[in-house]
Order: sequence, then C-alpha cells, then structure tokens
Amino acid sequence: MLHLTPFLTVYCCVLAAVFGACMASFLNCMAWRVVHGESVLRGRSHCDACGHVLGARDLVPIVSYLASGGRCRYCGAKLSSRHVWGEVIGAAVFVSLLLHYDISLRLLEAWLLASILLACSFADLEGYIIPDRFLAAGLVLFIASLFFAPEPLGRLADGLLGGFGVALGLLAVVTVLEKRMGREAMGGGDLKLLFVTGLFFGWKGNLFCLILACIFGIVFGLLAARRGGEQGAPIPWGPSIALGAWVTARAVYPLVSEPFIRRVSQHSAERRMSMNKIVGLDIGENSVKMAYFVGRELKRTAKLELPDAMVSGGRILSMDAMADFLHDAAKGSGIPLTNAALVVPASEVYTRIITLPAMTE
Repeated sequence: MLHLTPFLTVYCCVLAAVFGACMASFLNCMAWRVVHGESVLRGRSHCDACGHVLGARDLVPIVSYLASGGRCRYCGAKLSSRHVWGEVIGAAVFVSLLLHYDISLRLLEAWLLASILLACSFADLEGYIIPDRFLAAGLVLFIASLFFAPEPLGRLADGLLGGFGVALGLLAVVTVLEKRMGREAMGGGDLKLLFVTGLFFGWKGNLFCLILACIFGIVFGLLAARRGGEQGAPIPWGPSIALGAWVTARAVYPLVSEPFIRRVSQHSAERRMSMNKIVGLDIGENSVKMAYFVGRELKRTAKLELPDAMVSGGRILSMDAMADFLHDAAKGSGIPLTNAALVVPASEVYTRIITLPAMTE
C-alpha cells in the first residue's frame, strides 16, 4: 500500500517523520522527569535551567531548538544537543520502520517497541538508569502482540527462550567479570532490557542484538574517552541495546516474513502438488521477495529490486518482462526454477499457481 504512488510514499514518510520527532520529544521529556523524580502527568514542560514554563513556540520538535540557537529564550542557558538529536533519531527510526514494514499491524508493533527503546535510552543517558515502568510497557506490548500472532504459543515459547536464555546467560558472564574487575560491568536494567528485546526477537535475533550492542557500546566508550571522558566512567548500555535492536529489526528478520513463508508452505500441502519444489513470490511495486521450498522446508530467500515501470497499481505490466527478470534474478540468487511451481500471492491469499515458460528453460 505504501508504494502505490510516489506521492503516497512521500506523504506517509513525512507524516512518520513528524510523528517520530514528536514522540521522541515527548519520550525525552518523560524520561527526564522520571529520572529526576518529577510527575509525568502533572505540570507543563519547563526549562531545565531556570524552570520557566515553555510556550507552544518552544515545543516544536527540531525547529524550536534551531530557531533559538540551542538556548533557552528566557534565561539564555545552553540546551543540551541531546534533545534535538533525539528528535532527529526518532524521526529517522519511524520512517525506516515504515519503509521496512509498510502500513500494517507489524509497523504499529515496531513503532511502539521503538518508543519503549527510545525512552529507555533517554533515561539511561540522563541518569544511568532504565526505569522498570518502561520495561513493563514492553512486557505488556509483547503480551498484546500474542493475540495477533498466527501461532501465539510458538511465538511465546520463542520469546521466552530469547528473553531468559540471553539475559540469564549474560548475567552469568557479567557476574564473573564483575568479580574479577571489582566493579559493576553492566546494570540490572540493561539485563532486563535485553530480556524485553528477546521477547520480540527470539533467541537468535536477541543473540545478534547482544553482539551488536557490545560492539556499539565499546565504540561509544572509546569515543567518549577520546573526547575527554572520565576513565572508568559507567557506560550507558541502553542506547547500544536500542541501536542493536533497530539493526536486528531491519536486517536480521527474514527477508520473507514468517506469515508469507507459512502461507506458501500450507498452500503447497493443501494442493498436494506432485512436484515438491516451490518458489513463493511476493511481488511489490519496487521489489520482489522469493522463497524457495523443497516440500515444506524453506531452503533459501532473496529480495530483489524491480526495474522501473514493471509494476504499477499492483498489476504486472508485462508478464514476459517479469518472467525474464525473475529467471535471471533467481539464477543469480541461487534459486533453481526448473520444474518448480510458482505461488503468487493476491491480497494475502494465494489464489493461483502460474507457470512462466521463460522460467523453466
């Protein structure tokens, strides 16, 4: 739906950017209040330095900071650049997730999880803590997502394994390190945050998220040391975990979604095809996703960018051109097409099986 027209794509991306910047601004304020013991629900936004209540013109994300030169309009105190960078990052994250998940329930889940991770990052940067209430919100989100999962029990089991397996394993490693180092290596909030990411990514995705978080944390620590940071100062791992989770959500999840894989596999079983090789195609406006099965076992996936003017308004303009493109693309991706049935989706339901001569040569 997002790629029906270029105008719709740009329009949705602009809305997502504005929404992401506003959400990040709110989350940054909420995190600051939680860290400093202020009420989140009571009281208007105010300057951190002089306490003056901010007006509407002071609360426009990104724009207000740039217009004021990064200073409070009332006392002239210099404002932390973390505010505007947080808003920019929020906008970028929301747009990237929109482009990745399109307009769907999965996008809503991703936006909500991203909001929780942003809030945890802001709080960790402000006071080296990750409030339990933020983590509890992630737990509630995961439980709610189970009601919309095709296989809720399977996702629950994978999520618990990803959460407990990675978090408890890391806890054992951290405990040994702290005994040898004589100081805290990682806070309890960081471990609990990794438990939350494990619920959503499973054990494989969360293990990758942990590896990325360690790499990002080391890089951030080295950069802080080069900028004159205090040696041995604690490292806020929350932003590193959040960044690792974003990369995991964007890059580690299968190129072909689990529901897509499941529908192709079920369809092949229901039709009882004589041939056991199946290539599932998910054709969009700008790209095509391919899933190669032998029987019900997924062997390989690929995502390929479509040439211009090949698909418009959800329709393939030239079946012959599409056949030639898919033949060459599948060959380059190592997906065999000889004697393979091609299952093409139509509005979430697989309604037809097509055979293109150019693809079976």
